[in-house]
Amino acid sequence: MRRIRSGVVSVVLVNFKGTDDTLTSIRALAETDWPADLLEIIVVENGSGEEFAAPLRESELAFRLIETGANLGFTGGCNRGVAEATGEYIAFLNNDARPDRSWIRAAVETFERDGNVGAVASKVLDWEGVDIDFTEAAVTWYGMGYKPHAGSADTGEWESERDVLFGTGAAMFIRAGLFDDLGGFDDRYFMFYDDVDLGWRLNLLGWTFRYQPASIAYHKHHASMKGFGEFRETYLLERNALFTLYKNLGDSELDRVLPGALALAVRRAVARGDLDSTELDLRRRGDDRVPGMPVAKMTMAGVFAIDQFVEMLPSLAQTRSQIQSSRRRSDRDLRALFGKVDEPAYPISRYLDGYARILNALEPTAFHDRRRILVIVDGAVSEREIAIAHTLALDHDVRVVGVDGAHGSGGIVDYFDASSASPEGMAVHEEWAQVCIVPIGLVAVFPSLRASSKAFVLDIAEDARRRLAEQPRGSDDRDLDRLVRDADFVLVQSGEARRWWNGLLLSSGRTTPSMLRGDPQTSRMIALMPPSRRAEPHIPRPIDDPAAVIWGGSADNPGLTAAVQAAIESIGADRVTVDNEVGSARIVDASDQPVVLATEALLRAIESGTPVIAVGSGPLADLVRSERVGIVIAEASALAAAVEAVLFDTAARAEYVANLAALRAGMGGDPGLGGLADFCLRPTRGGRATLAPAAPPTAAAVESVLPVPAVPSSPSRRVYRRVVPARVRGRISRWRQSGSGE
Repeated sequence: MRRIRSGVVSVVLVNFKGTDDTLTSIRALAETDWPADLLEIIVVENGSGEEFAAPLRESELAFRLIETGANLGFTGGCNRGVAEATGEYIAFLNNDARPDRSWIRAAVETFERDGNVGAVASKVLDWEGVDIDFTEAAVTWYGMGYKPHAGSADTGEWESERDVLFGTGAAMFIRAGLFDDLGGFDDRYFMFYDDVDLGWRLNLLGWTFRYQPASIAYHKHHASMKGFGEFRETYLLERNALFTLYKNLGDSELDRVLPGALALAVRRAVARGDLDSTELDLRRRGDDRVPGMPVAKMTMAGVFAIDQFVEMLPSLAQTRSQIQSSRRRSDRDLRALFGKVDEPAYPISRYLDGYARILNALEPTAFHDRRRILVIVDGAVSEREIAIAHTLALDHDVRVVGVDGAHGSGGIVDYFDASSASPEGMAVHEEWAQVCIVPIGLVAVFPSLRASSKAFVLDIAEDARRRLAEQPRGSDDRDLDRLVRDADFVLVQSGEARRWWNGLLLSSGRTTPSMLRGDPQTSRMIALMPPSRRAEPHIPRPIDDPAAVIWGGSADNPGLTAAVQAAIESIGADRVTVDNEVGSARIVDASDQPVVLATEALLRAIESGTPVIAVGSGPLADLVRSERVGIVIAEASALAAAVEAVLFDTAARAEYVANLAALRAGMGGDPGLGGLADFCLRPTRGGRATLAPAAPPTAAAVESVLPVPAVPSSPSRRVYRRVVPARVRGRISRWRQSGSGE
């Protein structure tokens, strides 16, 4: 394993018959605003021959020279350079590019501001700094990456940071450890679209690729391809586009898109050679004694590309399996980063006609995806777990696995039994899943869960929280420290638990007080979901016109019925009706002020706009108190006064009803599940992108930034319409291929 030096930037340049350009680039690097002791320049001489290697050996400039003895391509050359780099950050710079003075500093500052940024894409201009080379990334539905504004004048419109699918290999940065985790550039590509593939894979793992306009480089663009025929470049572009599409698209998207992509590649090949594909039709006359026909190399470039895609399918399938099993974001999550996927690219009339036919027949430009969600249950399946499964099943494939005495989930989703005595059984389910929702107490039981790299949601019950909190800090086997480090999202059951978990995030350095006050990324790391949930989260079962609900604080409170009856008698049976949903007793009279006595009905009461009287303590009582949607009393002896206040104090009741309306709007009828549903739609690397450690805050500081939070809102239901593609117009928008050149 190579040594990594903190704060060091290793710049890798690949030289192939471009020594003068390479030396110019090295001189410009030496003039950047970056400390020399934190800069490592590595030049990979890619088998250019002695004429080009000798000047590099003889140069007095400060850089390390690696001679490969053969042309490994851009991918192989970069990977070789990184293998010997020692920097915390790796920078790739084409040898025919030169950096602006602030190129490195602006990129490193971007990494340091946001721990979820895995790579930085530089703004790349032409050599004179007039026209754009790269400011934005896009990829077509058939796999070809491109740079939408390439060749346009730099008008100052692209000066804001934003996330992109990929950066150009001509000038980009990546965390060294992440580059290793990704396996580097795919060496099967040799060159072109290797940068598209790397960025796509990075995004699938939940990292972000940040375009930083302050990090500027100037590029001559593909200087090394001038000595080769255009058909060789076309071959690489066609083949590598299929590689990229096949490896990175999700199952449902690939099944729909790949046939059209292959058909379109054939149509491009035929159109480039200006061939008539009806020439071998039996209805056409011809001399069949002649076995051959002249075919342009540009046509064969496409045909050979498809055949090489077929040839490489066994190894590509293995890579695809690895990528798809570890992905944390869906195709739909990345859709905004794909840009304009409906881009025909080549202005050849016969090709454009085929493009229109494929779009209208196969509709390959719409993106849909379902994620695989594993919900693990410890013990009996409660309404809470059913609610989780039922809600997530609206958008995803959900599998519930019960452990140690769990029972089925009522047919809502797939259900499986597993045992803590059979770790292998759980490993099968973990391998299937893309997101795992796991009770915190089961993480240590199953090795596959403990070692999982999938998106990880911890469900923290109150008893488990108290047990973990008692573990001594700093012990080698302390489960809590590991869970704080690795959890990507957390479900807690009370406001107290939420403040406790956020305090742990602060003390571990994963968050800062300023982030907790308003950072949208941090707010998606935790949600409060009380332990009692109904079975149908999106279809409330309204209580029949209640004026109030009396909740006993737990699912088993047999003494509450008698206490309520006594309280109502003291108020007067002619003023209040009691409907007891818990016990067998049922008190009903002609009153128009009904009170429902219930335990599981509390959240339904909130949805119905019904003020609540909570007796005792617990997470739901915390919710009533913090949101001021009713009254919390310590003992049943105070019931009568509470009922009087809730039913007959006009001002207080109006406040409770208004707060209920606000709470329902924020909850979307679904406290806690809204945040979880949002996370599952777009999992992020919360537990894997650790911020720089900070000094542990004081208890007072933690409390000051962690007020009792409102319940996260539920995401709006997303409705997708399938639109029949319009006919392709003859006017072709500006097109530039993406891809790295030496």
